[in-house]
Amino acid sequence: MASLLDAGLALAELKKELKKIPLSGYSLSEKKEERTDPKIGRSRPARRFVVKTLKKERGRSFREIVSLVNGSKFQIQEKKKILAVFKRLAEAEKKVHGKVPDHFHQVGEIDSIVDIVSAVVGLRTLEVEKVYCSTVNLGSPAPATVLILKGFPVRIDANLPECTTPTAAAVLAEIAEFEPPPPFKLASAGAGTGSRSEPAPNILSFFLGETLDSYKEDEVLVLETNIDDMPPHAYETVFQKLQEAGCLDFILIPGLMKKSRPGQKLEVILKREKLESVLNVIFNQTSTFGVRVRPTGRIVLERETEEVKVRNRLVRIKIGRYRGRVIRVNPEYEDIRRVAEKEDLPLIQISDEAKTAFLKKRSRNG
Repeated sequence: MASLLDAGLALAELKKELKKIPLSGYSLSEKKEERTDPKIGRSRPARRFVVKTLKKERGRSFREIVSLVNGSKFQIQEKKKILAVFKRLAEAEKKVHGKVPDHFHQVGEIDSIVDIVSAVVGLRTLEVEKVYCSTVNLGSPAPATVLILKGFPVRIDANLPECTTPTAAAVLAEIAEFEPPPPFKLASAGAGTGSRSEPAPNILSFFLGETLDSYKEDEVLVLETNIDDMPPHAYETVFQKLQEAGCLDFILIPGLMKKSRPGQKLEVILKREKLESVLNVIFNQTSTFGVRVRPTGRIVLERETEEVKVRNRLVRIKIGRYRGRVIRVNPEYEDIRRVAEKEDLPLIQISDEAKTAFLKKRSRNG
């Protein structure tokens, strides 16, 4: 939070956002401090985020925290993200102690709740769409931190004290992608520090910017096979199983096969890690004796998902951006189909209502 404030987040704006959650008994402030940096032979300036509680309190249970967040006026996606952080902490505590504690002592107290909530809403206030994180320095980590960051890139230094708390680990694990960021135009930078003064700088750097391209490049596999001896009704099961196997897309193309027999070309697009499960479907559910496999590049729009209410039911909206502009707004098919069936209305009408609700929501949020 200190690094976000140092990068340009206004404390007054953060305080306004935090009024959306029914939490009291604290005050917020910020201040500049110096931290020693042996690498450069002098101290470095950094900002501190101070949460001062007005009275001593007990920690809250996970159930109390869920009730507190659900009772807030944050957006649905923000509530989910905040609760996802606490869920990671709860699962780690359960593994360390054998059960979820009756109360999250430090984590369930006001200052920790404010830290977690502020991180989520602070990023949204700065209009951050994606967070990239370098390898996390754990120092001498607590057991819960190790459990939370299992599978993530970390480094350990027994000569240092704890450098990443379980709370920080849960926040990073939930909001960040641990990979190098794409090229971006740097807008501002922030340096945040904690209360401890260590031999190492104890500073978190945050860089805010806009990516130079609004699309993403990756590699996928394309599987192809020609089939000329399957009845049409058999393909329904094939398509269902391919979706369950996690393929990205598929198409059936009619054509003329050898011996002048009419047939179909089945083409499937998938991520490499789904190859085994998709092959299992093709070989078990079709009559083919082999498939052609080729890797290919793919360019896709930057994507995000929002939720809107249509006739008091949630509908997910898929949003595609190109060069900073929203150029695709598509309601999730399964969601609008469910609403259409419940309301006994045409699918296209529900789709139009979902798009209208999205535009109104965007207009309200500026």
